[in-house]
Amino acid sequence: NEPTVSLGEVVNPTEGFGFGSTIAGLEDAIAFENKQSISVPANDNLNLAQTDELTQEEFTEFTQEAWIFTNVSDKGQHGILGSSTEDKQAYPSISIINETSVKIGFGDGDNWNSKTVEDVINPNAWNHVATTFDGTDYKLYVNAVEVFSTSDFANKLQAATKQLEIGKSGNSYFEGDIDEVRIWNTAHNA
Repeated sequence: NEPTVSLGEVVNPTEGFGFGSTIAGLEDAIAFENKQSISVPANDNLNLAQTDELTQEEFTEFTQEAWIFTNVSDKGQHGILGSSTEDKQAYPSISIINETSVKIGFGDGDNWNSKTVEDVINPNAWNHVATTFDGTDYKLYVNAVEVFSTSDFANKLQAATKQLEIGKSGNSYFEGDIDEVRIWNTAHNA
């Protein structure tokens, strides 16, 4: 029984004009183990690269979030959200590293831009992780607390990538449970 992943409009359009995901046929979080992941088929709604209708200028804004319960017991990287590569064309990603640290990043067509934030995940517990990028500030929130912010990637444009992996980023797979994945093409606050 594979879960069915479908894209739909965000329930509250005042939150943005993006799209969220709905995972049907599951009563609980999705458990990932043994290199399992969900590949969401390429879809124009997943493209976070945008163009202003009035000025025709390109810009990037996004928010990603998920509830996670990690079963990680090693010092490796374990992808929560991302794409099958971590390169200049990659979708924005969130990964666990060294059991309690979080790596975030995105490709801009020229470079893979990433940062690692140490010791922010509570092991053996549910954690809510979220990233936002407003075109200037790239932020990481854990359990509704802003734990990291950088303007190092100001004015970078997300590559026009339309492929999303849940439970995987690059060649790294998540071990544990993931629930309530949300992705928007606007930058939200915690």
